[in-house]
Amino acid sequence: MIVTGDWMNINTDYFKNNSGYDRLFIQMAIKWKSYGKASGKVILIDPTIQERQAMTSFFGRDFDDNKIAINLNEFEKTLQQTSFGNISLQNLLEAYFGTMMSTNKDIKQQKEKDQEDFFISLIKDMRGFPQSVSWLSAAMETKEFGYHIITAEGRVSKQDTHKMIGYIGKALERLDERGGKMIRLAILATEMTQYPHYFDRDTTAGKLLLAAIAYNHGSKGGLDAEETLALYHQGGIMLDDLSSYTTLFGISMSTPLGIHPAYEGFIIQQESYHVSLSNLYHVVGANSKNKRVFIVENQMVFSQLCEELAEYPVSLMCTAGQMRVASLVVIALLCQGDNKLYYAGDMDPEGIEIANKIISRHPNHIVPWRYTIADYWLSQSNEIMNQARLSKLDKIQVESLQEVVELIKHEKKAGYQEALIKSMIEDVKKTLL
Repeated sequence: MIVTGDWMNINTDYFKNNSGYDRLFIQMAIKWKSYGKASGKVILIDPTIQERQAMTSFFGRDFDDNKIAINLNEFEKTLQQTSFGNISLQNLLEAYFGTMMSTNKDIKQQKEKDQEDFFISLIKDMRGFPQSVSWLSAAMETKEFGYHIITAEGRVSKQDTHKMIGYIGKALERLDERGGKMIRLAILATEMTQYPHYFDRDTTAGKLLLAAIAYNHGSKGGLDAEETLALYHQGGIMLDDLSSYTTLFGISMSTPLGIHPAYEGFIIQQESYHVSLSNLYHVVGANSKNKRVFIVENQMVFSQLCEELAEYPVSLMCTAGQMRVASLVVIALLCQGDNKLYYAGDMDPEGIEIANKIISRHPNHIVPWRYTIADYWLSQSNEIMNQARLSKLDKIQVESLQEVVELIKHEKKAGYQEALIKSMIEDVKKTLL
């Protein structure tokens, strides 16, 4: 039998010049790639007159008008009894199509090897940038942290991808050398590439830079908008630093030089105050006088608490719905200062989601506040929630929220924290005794 590689000496004009074989050879090639041998069966539905005549001539028997079923093994055995001699189906297909036959498995393995070789070449290029080497090695091993973006870009242009990874490597080193100072994304991009929008979040380079930062800070991605902003902040990059803010009452802030006098002034005046992400760039600590901070989601509830408790040495915080980066930063600073945090939000799917997210971030320092069964009955509204909203509760993982989650699923009604203000005020006062 002719071995693979000798197919170039096989003349297949007999088959090529007869249109009755066209469909058969295409389907046999597909089947062979799947099995890697003359195995399986191909079926020609509604065969043409030319196809029936070709099959009758080749096999020496008549075929059905509606379909022709051909076993590949039978075709190979019949082939070897013709003037073509002792050749394999693989050799014939290679000669017919003018290329080596590779199985789907072979193609997949070769693709994986090509991708691995490409990543190895990128890693070799980045030997002078240890952070990039670690990131790219992890991406190659886990198929995460931008792996699929890099391989897709490599298929378009390996040269351009090498260049882009080089810029990202330099950017990572620049961030590492900043000495604690923040740098705006556009400034970083300009320093590296002379183009301020090179690392914008919707660009390929921007997505890969964020993937590298995620790896460096132990995150795998899949983050929402606020978590993404927080990740940039962790990496030392400034983005939306003015519109991201949180509102505080009775919480001291400190810088490397000591207690921040501006915020102490608000505490003395018994007033609440906004703190933007920009304000927080030089803040290294946050604390409360009695090591307890009460956090609420609702702005009106926060205002009422501030008014009722203005003369008491209490510490309050308002996140105003979804957690902005500024809120996440202050909460992290409070936890670092070993404060105990109590979080209260609405008892609807969205409010429970926020509670689950923030408590999961700091399980040793944050506890749910006013999320009991009794609180739900006191705060229950007449609003009937649809299943799309209720399905969000299936993702809640914090154990201490599960009881009220199941009740909300059953009742299909939301509970709102405005109805719990009196109880909240009493809770805060009790911590002062």
